[in-house]
Amino acid sequence: MKLNSRFDAQLRDLKQALEEMTTLDLDCLNEVVRALLTGQSDPAERVRSLALGIDRAERDIETLCLRILLQRHPVASDLRQVSGTLKMITDLQRIGHQCCDFADILLKDGPFLPDHLRELADLAHPVVEMLERASAACSQADVSAAQQVIHSDNEVDRRYASLRTRLAETIRTHATGDTDRLLDVLMLGKYLERMADHVVIFAQWIIFSVTGERLVPEEDAAADRRRDGGGGRILPGRGSADAEAVHESGPVVD
Repeated sequence: MKLNSRFDAQLRDLKQALEEMTTLDLDCLNEVVRALLTGQSDPAERVRSLALGIDRAERDIETLCLRILLQRHPVASDLRQVSGTLKMITDLQRIGHQCCDFADILLKDGPFLPDHLRELADLAHPVVEMLERASAACSQADVSAAQQVIHSDNEVDRRYASLRTRLAETIRTHATGDTDRLLDVLMLGKYLERMADHVVIFAQWIIFSVTGERLVPEEDAAADRRRDGGGGRILPGRGSADAEAVHESGPVVD
């Protein structure tokens, strides 16, 4: 009984640590949005401080996961929680680093035109909302909410494509000395789009932690069907036998 109690306590600690790391990511993203909305040219110091906290959280969570794996030998849903967490923290850490890169560009290449800052803020808002909802889905083990987060990425993609089209047209029709600045705006937009992609992967691993399967975006599934000559895709395994094995033994790292 005592062993089970300690194991349950470790799993609770793991869940809490993951929630705290997600909160740090949200703070990083909100600092970026605040800089865009206020025209602040140097959010870098605050973002770097948060990113260091994210790095520490990743190391601490990784250590706890390995301790649980080595000491407790978890199976089934417990193993999925631990192995899924190990995958989630990778994408959370990358979001933090990309926020740092974003802030560095604002500092080194600013100031930017207010219109461009507003366009970037318009792109950043749904990314923040995606991470907020993914955080809640993770805390509540809510598969439906995680699926909605994945589908929300379509709106981010749409806004980024619109931004890219407008910037390309501006560069083509008004070639001036501001071209480098416009390319910086495009790069910042790409950073935000990539952050949304990492939130999608985070949400996929939330689903895996609960069900043993990952929901793959339709475009990825379509590419697999073309490559495999038809059929669907179940990650990390393929087919019903593999899916059942995943439920029992956790992910095959892909």
